Amino acid sequence: MCTYELEGAQLYSIRWYRNMIEFYRYVPKESPATKVFPVAEIKVDVARSDQNRVVLTEVDRTLTGEYQCEVSADAPLFHTDIKASEMVVVEPPLIGPNITSDRMTYVGGDHIQANCSSPPSLPAANITWYVNEQMVPSFTANHVTNFTNGYASSLSTLELETAVLSPLPMLMIRCEASIFDVWKSASHAVVLRERNANPVSALGRSLTGILEFYVSLSDVEVLQESHATS
Repeated sequence: MCTYELEGAQLYSIRWYRNMIEFYRYVPKESPATKVFPVAEIKVDVARSDQNRVVLTEVDRTLTGEYQCEVSADAPLFHTDIKASEMVVVEPPLIGPNITSDRMTYVGGDHIQANCSSPPSLPAANITWYVNEQMVPSFTANHVTNFTNGYASSLSTLELETAVLSPLPMLMIRCEASIFDVWKSASHAVVLRERNANPVSALGRSLTGILEFYVSLSDVEVLQESHATS
């Protein structure tokens, strides 16, 4: 996307470059107004491109890099300005994140540790934790493993005390993996639930309930049609 303000002047041309090599031009006074130049690995969807944007198809990681948009005003001034921005092509994980726990059942007062792992992607996914639908501002560990092919996986650890369960009978923990604003996937988990293993108290709740760990299927949301972001 290339936005500009001509301050009353007429548009003469829009030129797009990748690493200062022109691949798209828009000149409203010419017919046709658009012209595409052959540049390796760049395929332009002319029907969806105009004076404000260029749509690329069949993008892959090789198209990550700097792109420039040059705007020129018409006579008599012919003022020209050029701006550059980095575009990153995202290759998301094949599956959503996975939550595991250090144990499957807990007794009230126990220390809880849960891990969220996101498979290899480009770049590594960002992991966010939610407890009872409230975002956890920080957690104990967030580790990224880099591979020789350029991909990277993410692992995050959340530590809690079961005291945070009271007075709720259930604690919901959700792990969300995201890459910029183009891909997001969440694995929902009902982590702690009180089992009435002991006689109920006068308040109608178990005095020392057993807490169980559950994991549900991932919900994947693709936020944009393209996996490229700038």
